[in-house]
Amino acid sequence: MRRYAIAAVFLAAACLPAPAQAGAVTGVKVSSCSRFDHSASFYGRMNRQLNAERMAMRFTLLVRGPGDVFTPIKAPGLSRWRKSKPDVRAFGYRQRVRGLADGAFYRVQVDYRWYDEDGEVVRKSRRRSRVCSQAGPLPNLRVRIADAGPTAIAGVWRYRVRVANPGSALAEGVAVRMTVDGSVVDTRTIDTLEAGAFTFLTFRGPPCGTEAQAVVDPDNTVQESDDSDNAKTRACVQ
Repeated sequence: MRRYAIAAVFLAAACLPAPAQAGAVTGVKVSSCSRFDHSASFYGRMNRQLNAERMAMRFTLLVRGPGDVFTPIKAPGLSRWRKSKPDVRAFGYRQRVRGLADGAFYRVQVDYRWYDEDGEVVRKSRRRSRVCSQAGPLPNLRVRIADAGPTAIAGVWRYRVRVANPGSALAEGVAVRMTVDGSVVDTRTIDTLEAGAFTFLTFRGPPCGTEAQAVVDPDNTVQESDDSDNAKTRACVQ
């Protein structure tokens, strides 16, 4: 039986007190899924709730079995509750799993807990991530801002973005979001991008004061071999 080596990396939680949120807000996504090194990273997040002083989450690794049923796998390091500091607005945690088996399909189940000042649980929630496949080829999307500058129209700049797929499979429905100085200019979609191919998109937006950023697959809907290169920021040059 394959052994699983678990490495957990804590991501920053908000550190300032804030009003509690009105509804239960949780999320979990596959932030990376690599067959090259047989690993996956899952990111869970949650917001503070009414009457809650602290938050916690616990990851459970699931593998697909007969009948497409996902069942839990015991893996060292995944049984712990990861707790936030008191009175933070939001809490996020990234869990990496190594040693995944060829041809298998994985996801994580995340249990969420909110605790009051006495340490009592005041709310619970549970969510599952999408699937990380260790079978077959995957695309890998990359993006960068090729050039940016003013147009003949006063107050309008042109941003040219290069989107590439150096992965080993076709990518479909590839969204690309353009942001200038922290404000979203537009989001466009590429119908298909073949393995090894690239294309250019043109965005028009306001003049760039500080920085511009292009993000491919901003909602993490395309399963890739590596999600770490999906955003690129460029400093403005006036």
